[in-house]
Amino acid sequence: MSKFAGLELKILIVEDMENFIKQMVNDLKKLQIKGSINYAMTLKKGIGLIDSQDYDFIISDWNLPDGTGMDVLKHVRQKKNYAQTPFLMCTTMDEVENILTAITAGATEYIVKPWEFEELKTKLSTCLLKK
Repeated sequence: MSKFAGLELKILIVEDMENFIKQMVNDLKKLQIKGSINYAMTLKKGIGLIDSQDYDFIISDWNLPDGTGMDVLKHVRQKKNYAQTPFLMCTTMDEVENILTAITAGATEYIVKPWEFEELKTKLSTCLLKK
């Protein structure tokens, strides 16, 4: 049984590639996380969802059609109610400089696409422990 089994989380995924959205949703379901998973395929829609609802966990791609995951992260960290919300940057950008930039700006963790299930599980655990 997953240590995430039964954990109630409202999750937002900001990602413009459908295949990665499907993979993330499937992996989260494999972990038996309960709650809800919403997604946005643009920065604008992601910001709109963040401003209109409360999320327990945010996962964002770096490259979006109308902005970046860094824009999402900065918006999230400027809001008092999201100051401690776990934020996982999920991207193909694997340069150390990008990782440091995201973590310095307030990302809780960073994972490179394509990810392995066990790696995602570890990153999610780290994010939730830091909450």
